[in-house]
Amino acid sequence: MFTYEDAMRPVLDYLKSGEIKQKKEITEAILGESYFNLSEEDRAQQISSGIGLYASRVGWALSYLYQAGLVSRPKRAHYQMTDRGLDALLSGETINKQYLECFEEFQDFLGRNKNMKESNIKQTIATLTTSPKYLPQEETPTEIIDQQLKMLHKELSSELLEEILAKDAFFFERLVVRLLYKIGYGSHIDHATVTKKSGDDGIDGIISSDRLGLDTVYVQAKRYASDNIIGNNQIRDFMGALIQKGASKGVFITTSDFSEAARKAVQENRHQVIALINGHQLTSLMIEYNIGVSIEREIHIKRLDSDFFDENF
Repeated sequence: MFTYEDAMRPVLDYLKSGEIKQKKEITEAILGESYFNLSEEDRAQQISSGIGLYASRVGWALSYLYQAGLVSRPKRAHYQMTDRGLDALLSGETINKQYLECFEEFQDFLGRNKNMKESNIKQTIATLTTSPKYLPQEETPTEIIDQQLKMLHKELSSELLEEILAKDAFFFERLVVRLLYKIGYGSHIDHATVTKKSGDDGIDGIISSDRLGLDTVYVQAKRYASDNIIGNNQIRDFMGALIQKGASKGVFITTSDFSEAARKAVQENRHQVIALINGHQLTSLMIEYNIGVSIEREIHIKRLDSDFFDENF
């Protein structure tokens, strides 16, 4: 059976036309070509979740290539070759995880960014391809599990953001209010409401933290692309909307991020308490509170119960 690293070059080779292809189509095409000679027994292998082993490995090849910027994901489960991916394919280099670690985006994905600049990539690739294969740092099984779990969550976060951006703004506002209720804002879901679609003077959601509505939190939600950063003026407008409502608490949530000036404006505000939640924090909270996600499988890690052996039967 091939590894996910073995599947990386065939994936790029299939996508070299530049057309957008579905994940299922890519998997079937790779199996149908002469890249791998899988037996019926190989094709029947499954991982514990019931997904075919070969499909899982092609999926992870696509995920890693996406995180390294060699392919793009225009929409859910659809992939397209990037200029970087074409360069990698034409270079003739071995494309594997070690190769992908040359790119800063992949270092971020792995959680160990080395602040590598784009100008150093070619030099680093040359060093890797002429040096003996590196030996990975010794890690305990627990550390490996934690690292892999973080990678799974980062991939899930990317998928969540893509799904959110594909929906309309009103869906996002409802999602935000529901998430805040799950976190603990509001004594009942009926006390968490979304304002009219046209907006309500800069307020998208209202949450009463108590049944009498004496403690109210106002919400602003912006469904923006990652490069559309929330600036100081938008934060000031939200502060003004809170003043009009006579409110002292607010939550500003965006799928993008906040500028330094916007964060500074919140820090210097002595009259209101405003929480800022960017896209990364938003998806992390969604995963933590099971909003828009479901449990695929559970793994129980067990240890020796020394107390049991100290008991007298």
